[in-house]
Amino acid sequence: MKKDNKQGLIDRQGNIEIPLEYESIELFRRKRALVGQNGKFGYIDEQNSIVIPILYDGFENLFNHEVFSVKNNNKYGFISDKGALITDIIYDDVGYFSEGLGSVGLEDKYGFVSKRGKLVIPIEYDEVGSFTNGLAKVKKGGKYGAINKNNKIIIPLE
Repeated sequence: MKKDNKQGLIDRQGNIEIPLEYESIELFRRKRALVGQNGKFGYIDEQNSIVIPILYDGFENLFNHEVFSVKNNNKYGFISDKGALITDIIYDDVGYFSEGLGSVGLEDKYGFVSKRGKLVIPIEYDEVGSFTNGLAKVKKGGKYGAINKNNKIIIPLE
């Protein structure tokens, strides 16, 4: 429901479940809803308790609702489903997690971090693809190849 540019949620009987206090609110998924207030976003639970603080310019679910990318001041980072920072919000670009690793980019170079935020593959590639069957396509110096999760070149860059 919406009134005076504020949104909330009602149940099927018309009972107020979430009061009219947000600029935006999405439907609940996995007992959480994305909400917006003053141009920032976060998550609430079904009791309207804040689960992830309403601090971020943007959100995206990147790994089965366990890891989210967040955006602040045109920089990206990762947080857990409980709102804990996994990485600092320092990257120019982030990608989806695949096989436990997510791509990160800085100054047009890319690497990979773990779900715990550890940089496991240095930010040295011009392009990276997601991991599939233990391999990711990479481009470096105009040449393409594939690496494994230990950054070992499996298919030579050609």
